[in-house]
Formats: sequence, structure tokens, C-alpha cells
Amino acid sequence: MRLQIHVEGASPAAHAIRAVGERITGPLRPFFEVLGADWEAAFQERIDSEGAGLGWAPMSAARARIRARSQTPGSFPLLRETGDLRASIVSSFTGDTLAVGTDLPYASLLQFGGVTAPGSAVPGATVPPRPFVFLTDQQVYDAIEMLQEYLFDEGPRRG
Repeated sequence: MRLQIHVEGASPAAHAIRAVGERITGPLRPFFEVLGADWEAAFQERIDSEGAGLGWAPMSAARARIRARSQTPGSFPLLRETGDLRASIVSSFTGDTLAVGTDLPYASLLQFGGVTAPGSAVPGATVPPRPFVFLTDQQVYDAIEMLQEYLFDEGPRRG
């Protein structure tokens, strides 16, 4: 088995983790289980903290009116109205591939921004980007450290 790693962004860290991955043989499931759970938690935390430190745009007036009608508390995190988005962030692995993210249709609109569909609650509204699914350089470096521990020590440990 050969590990192939595809990391978007975090370029210096991505290069380092690919270099380690090229030398790996053997089962990766235990490593992927721990790493996937860590990355799920990181993405969920960005939702819970409303992108703390990322400069997310505040809630729009239209969204605040919709919340008021639905009796969702105004202080509830912006992307956690129903909890569906947060709950949809999962990891999966097959062979040498780990995937962490969500398959909800509206997740990409929230992640990258855009305009709402004609049939939505607020048709034609501009939604600013509120990125929550991404890795920082530090998270990739931590993954490299976890991988080294897994390969050369007693197994993966939660960071």
C-alpha cells in the first residue's frame, strides 16, 4: 500500500506531509480514525465559534428576521440554527484515502459565499463566505507529528 496525500492550501505543510506519506506502507485505518475525528472536531468548532478570528460577516438583517419568526435564539451560532450542518461533518476512509467534510447541498454556499436559489427562504440573497472546512498549516503539521507517532511509536494519540 502507498499513501497518497492531497491537501489543498497550507502549501509548506502539505509538501512536508506528502514527503512523509511517500515512505509509508501498511494499514492506516487506526491513524485515519484519530486524524478524521480531530479534523471533524476542528471544522465543527469553527461553526460553534462563528469562525472566531476569521472575519466572518455578521448575520444579515433578513436572517435575523427569519430567526425571530422561527424562535431561534439570536445568540445561537450563525451556522448552527438547526444543527444539521455541524452534524453532517463526518470523516470517511477507504484504503489510503481520508475524506472529512459535509455533503449537504447548501454547505458550499456557506463555505464559499454566493447567491441563494430562487426557491429558498430569501431568494436572490447574497451570502458572504463563512469558511469552516479547511486546514491550517498548524493542523497539517500536527497531522505529520501524529503520523510519525503512529509509524514509529505505539500508535496514534489525540492531539
